[in-house]
Amino acid sequence: MADNSGAVADVWAERMRAALVGTSALSIVGTRVLRHLFTLMVPTTVLSIPVGLLAAALLPIAAAGRLLVVNGRIELVGDADVPLFAWLGVLVLIGVPAAAVAGGATMLMAAGRVLGWPVHWRSALRVAVRRGRGLTALAFVQVAFLALTAAAGVALTVFVNPWAGIAAIVVVGLVLMPGLLAMPAMLLEELGPFAALRRAYRLVATMRFTSPLLLAIGVIILPGLAAGGFDWVADRLPYPVNVAVNSAAAVLLSAFQAAVLAVVFLNRIAKQWHEVSRPELRAIVDRLPERDGARTRTAPILALLVLPGLVTGAVAAVNPLGWVEVSDHVAALSPADEADEAGDDDGDRGPVVWSRDLTALYVSPGPKLAMYMQGFDDDAPRMLTCPDLTCADLDIFYAGDNRTDRFAATAALPDGRTVVASWDWDQAERNYRLRLAACDQARCSAPGKPIAWWSQDDGQFLWSRLAVAAHPGGVVLVQADRPDDAKTLTFTSCRDLACADPVRHTPVRLRRDIAGTTDKHALKVAFGPDGRPVAAVRDGDSGAVSLVTCETADCASATVTTPGPPLTAAGARMRGLSLAVRRDGRPVIAYGDPAAAAIKLLDCQDRACSRAESATLAGDRHEDPPGLVLSGDRALVATFADAHLVVHSCRGTACLAARIAKAGNVPEQLAMSLTGTGRPVIAWIDANPREDEWSLRVTSPLI
Repeated sequence: MADNSGAVADVWAERMRAALVGTSALSIVGTRVLRHLFTLMVPTTVLSIPVGLLAAALLPIAAAGRLLVVNGRIELVGDADVPLFAWLGVLVLIGVPAAAVAGGATMLMAAGRVLGWPVHWRSALRVAVRRGRGLTALAFVQVAFLALTAAAGVALTVFVNPWAGIAAIVVVGLVLMPGLLAMPAMLLEELGPFAALRRAYRLVATMRFTSPLLLAIGVIILPGLAAGGFDWVADRLPYPVNVAVNSAAAVLLSAFQAAVLAVVFLNRIAKQWHEVSRPELRAIVDRLPERDGARTRTAPILALLVLPGLVTGAVAAVNPLGWVEVSDHVAALSPADEADEAGDDDGDRGPVVWSRDLTALYVSPGPKLAMYMQGFDDDAPRMLTCPDLTCADLDIFYAGDNRTDRFAATAALPDGRTVVASWDWDQAERNYRLRLAACDQARCSAPGKPIAWWSQDDGQFLWSRLAVAAHPGGVVLVQADRPDDAKTLTFTSCRDLACADPVRHTPVRLRRDIAGTTDKHALKVAFGPDGRPVAAVRDGDSGAVSLVTCETADCASATVTTPGPPLTAAGARMRGLSLAVRRDGRPVIAYGDPAAAAIKLLDCQDRACSRAESATLAGDRHEDPPGLVLSGDRALVATFADAHLVVHSCRGTACLAARIAKAGNVPEQLAMSLTGTGRPVIAWIDANPREDEWSLRVTSPLI
């Protein structure tokens, strides 16, 4: 214990009181505490870092199946459940006492530095551990007050208005702020929790306004600004360094906050009448532990600070637990902003795309991305291209020379380009023409003449639907017409994009209407391995699926089957479908099922799909078709569930689901494709309908 008595002690106490009164608390922190901040960080480092590592070690158990390695960083994707809440409860029960003891030891050390009696961190920790029960109780009381304040603010924000919520948080926070001085009162004056709270409010009784503001600045505002700066820097650093910087910043700012509380407490004591403050300061010094102790070695403390970064970086790089690895990027520019930049001097804004326009995605070697954007009504088809999976550089252009193109369809060409089949308006001839165009990363060009024409007054055009597929042997177009009350499917086969000698056949007539005119996904076509086309149609009345299997390459004859269970009229609300064909010629179909309120996967057992096995997959976005690709012997189905992007990996009808991303707002559209190595790539829209804002995200899981 310190030994100061008599006149010498009075002179010393008066000198300390004068120094504390004549200098602001924050100035004292800057001049006497900051230069010793590394030493003050030791208690928090010794206690908090091991607790954090223990929590990180337990997290894979509590969050099994929801931890991912996203862009080289470990992230948690999914909603909280009982195991996660249990993990959080254990973390609170361990972390709050550890933080309280570490903060108490730091306050003792800071007070010793200010009063000229340096305290070794081991001695400070021993004292704080002895008072650990009271410190923990006080910490939980303060956490409860904080939670109640936040709850009141949220309630006012929801039921009144945001300004009322903010005002409530500020006012109640300032009223509760002096309670933070209870912790140094408990340690430096050896008071119980409730006596320490009373002492804290009595100290600021004559400075009711300045003391809460001073505490708010020193404990909340300045550390908050510093934390934002550290976070900004850390985000631009490699992942292991990022974690190390964030953990070190948390320790540093915790030590700073504890030091501010200790200094403000001593400053408020000193500002009392000197006949009161001098003996109280002398009593505090008398209670401080001895300052004897070994010199603090820097290397072990630095090792503890960087340990979280080293451990998490190694785990993310090696991935010993086999977490799903995901590439997830937000487009650098909003496509609408990109369209503004594309405008020229004559006021043309260039092609504009909207969140509902995303229709198809194609991946060429690189991998380079090409997204086909098709709106409703008279919107012309557009292409949005990116040079890589990050989509940091966007290019948007019309999928043709005529900006009134409409009712188009696309497919991937074997050479990596995209073929666009579209009806466009021929101003000179005053009619609509059907043509093929090939698009690369920068432009589209039509190598041949139009394939067909319709006059402007032909109402049949308004009911037209197109689908296109390509393979090394040529291109096939499927056109759905509506003469009278029936549906006909016309197959047009072309040997190349010029399509100089198109071959047309109408092998089937469907008595029921396919989905409405605004459904871009009601008709799909794909080539089998033998070069014969297969088309799938969604019935607009019942939602049922019809499969048209061509008997020849030019589809001179075909058979029609209706796989899957019968649906009700409610199926009209769930439009569109996705189609793929396996290497052995068996089709796979995915669509929204109104009866199950989920996604249905049909795995055909033969080429004509006379028999199909089905699987029901979780998904809550039934109005648009899911993404569907084939990777080896697996069918990969992408859909949305509870604001998450989910990929189902299915062998036959045995499926495993993996949540690979979470929407910041509301997920809307998606399109799916494969890289040359068989890795799925998903482009999707993350929209905020209230603010009329949206972003394009590109996500690629390694599954």
